[in-house]
This record gives sequence, structure tokens and C-alpha cells, in this order.
Amino acid sequence: MIIVRHVVLLVCLAGVGEALKPAAIWSAGGSLPLAVILAAACVLGPLAGLFGLWIESHLLKLTGLWLGDRSQRKHLCTALAWRGVPFVSALVLWIPQLLLIGNEAFTKEKPQLDARIATQPLLRILIIAVAIIELVLAV
Repeated sequence: MIIVRHVVLLVCLAGVGEALKPAAIWSAGGSLPLAVILAAACVLGPLAGLFGLWIESHLLKLTGLWLGDRSQRKHLCTALAWRGVPFVSALVLWIPQLLLIGNEAFTKEKPQLDARIATQPLLRILIIAVAIIELVLAV
């Protein structure tokens, strides 16, 4: 099967974005350093994305054959890859978030961030702006 390289890049980037979200939800920063979390997301995320694309494209192709569809797998892969665009867009938002709050992005309790927000109103505005953009991308 030949997949367009841009599709592979999109799937890999989306995999990184999808790997960072659970790390934040499960508070991985409480037990792992930031470098380990980022390295795991950058290595395991693309692998999971590519494996998921492979499985899903095969299942869709099989289902399509049952229904009389004659589409090619590379077209299915392209369609499946496009659903990762919001994850790639959200990945861009991780950069300022990590620069602003660092390892606390992956913890439930954020004492240093809470103290900085209380004294720096501009930081509060930036965090609210990033949260609103993430909310819009999630919808």
C-alpha cells in the first residue's frame, strides 16, 4: 500500500497530540519528568497513530467490500488522516502552555502556577485565551 507522505506526517503529528492529552489528564507529571513525558509522546504517539491508521483502514476497507464499495485504501487513509487536523492544531497550543507552566501542565495540583496567576494578570489572560482556543478546537 502506498500512502502519501503528507498523510503519514499528519497521522504522526496527530498521534503526538493525542498522546499528550492523556498524560495531562492522568497527571503523569507527578511521577515522570517533563522530558520523559515529551519523549514518550514523540515516540509512542506516532507509532500508535500509524498502527491505528493501519487497523482502521483495513476495517473500513473490509466493511466497504461488504457494502459493494470499490475505494482504494490510500483514499481511506487520507480521509482518516484528516480527522487528526484538530489534534495537530491543538499540538501548536502545547508550545506556549509548556513554556508558561512547564511540568505543571501534567499535574492536577499547580501550586507554582496558582501563585504566579495571582500576581501576574497577563499570565491569567494568556491561559484563558489558550483554554478558549482549546475549547473551540475540541468542538
